[in-house]
Amino acid sequence: MLGELSAQYKQVNTLRTQLPESIVRDYLAGNIAYWEQQLLISMEIINGIKEDHLRYMDEHVRITYYTNTTLKQLETDAWTLLGYLDIGNSLSALPLLLKKPFLPKKIRKTLYLRRKLVVNDQPCTSSENLLAVLQDLALKRKFRKLSKIWDREYSLGDSYAHQFIFGSSYAHKYTFFKNLLFKFMDLVTHIEAAEQLREKIQKMANLRVKAFTEECFVVRTNKKIPVQKMQDRQHPDSTVYNFSDIMDHLAHITSGKTD
Repeated sequence: MLGELSAQYKQVNTLRTQLPESIVRDYLAGNIAYWEQQLLISMEIINGIKEDHLRYMDEHVRITYYTNTTLKQLETDAWTLLGYLDIGNSLSALPLLLKKPFLPKKIRKTLYLRRKLVVNDQPCTSSENLLAVLQDLALKRKFRKLSKIWDREYSLGDSYAHQFIFGSSYAHKYTFFKNLLFKFMDLVTHIEAAEQLREKIQKMANLRVKAFTEECFVVRTNKKIPVQKMQDRQHPDSTVYNFSDIMDHLAHITSGKTD
């Protein structure tokens, strides 16, 4: 059982490096409901994304943003400018130059999109290009939210040239975060299995096993030794062994050898 517990801990330690460190701590503190809620929010985002749409955006749409305007403001301005086009107006240079002094202020404030956004090497002056921008912004917002929830971000590489050549790779981001959710579920499963096994060991044997550390207290008296959560204090009437020491000792016993 100690060997099985050690194997569970190794699984947990492998998975916890790929997820926020606080998950294990929150689970032990009884706060796992928060992460379960984050999982539901993330699943809703992932399930609302169509993979064929991601592939289309990766293969056929290339948008360059020459502005530091926030995603929220860009989205608001793009909808405003799209509404201006939908009622029959034009964003071509000459007609716009003649009309600009008479345009409503909210329209004039969005005209920077024509210059600052380039869609497939073309200025953002058509309804088609604005719709592509809005779709791109919606995806950016969704993946940014997933990055914030899980404190992880997918990247093709640190090289700007690499990013420029291969684009945003939304399909890869989708797979990355989808796998991250599966890893979270695996992590919780291993934590639960480990905790059940740890409690079972402590009930059956004269051991006190610390959660997710490969140490256990072998009690030499009838006194109960509390499991220390934040520090490695050793009780005067106990001896600390790690799992490998205990497994070696068990091997000696089963082979008929004694120390």
